[in-house]
Amino acid sequence: MKRRLKMPLEYTPLSQLNASQKEWKIRVLVSWVWNYYSKNKPEVVLGMEAILVDEKGERIQASVKQKLIKKFGRDLKEGEYLDVMNFEVLGNNGDYRGTTHPYKISFIWTTYMKTSEQIPNLSRFNLSPFPDILSQSNVDDVFIDILGEIVGMGEITERNETIIECTLWENHAEDVHSYVKNNKTGPVILLGSLMRTKKFNDNHFII
Repeated sequence: MKRRLKMPLEYTPLSQLNASQKEWKIRVLVSWVWNYYSKNKPEVVLGMEAILVDEKGERIQASVKQKLIKKFGRDLKEGEYLDVMNFEVLGNNGDYRGTTHPYKISFIWTTYMKTSEQIPNLSRFNLSPFPDILSQSNVDDVFIDILGEIVGMGEITERNETIIECTLWENHAEDVHSYVKNNKTGPVILLGSLMRTKKFNDNHFII
């Protein structure tokens, strides 16, 4: 009896991932990684989240449940290039979405990943132009990255044109305020990641 050989999986662009199957293979850059914690017990990590980017610049959010952090957390690091196989693809319906992709990835026990070749000319950042932020008719709960010059208390500008308000919290606010106060030699540039747009009295601002 002849045995039927299974063809190796080809790499799939992130834009083509959907919930129809589990047999996917992707090559990605790990853009950002963060933990999320219990509201009642802030010291307890409930899981990990990551933003993955492929060679076309498409982004998707990936989740690792608490019980799988020891298995995947060591290798899932920012700036790493990985081949990832055998994972679930679920609808991206959370309140804090990392990307605009309609789906997100969920790691399972049999998910496999290994160090991959570097993807050339690929940035971890996905900068949002200020005019695009201000033109939003509704607040978008997707995380964004921004780059601008600090020109006043809570104000940043993009190429000395569009100004938008930016609110920082706790240590971030203290660190930026101290740096701006002590830096007298030139412009201060703020690069912010995993930020969100808010709207109040028809005005947009970044937090």
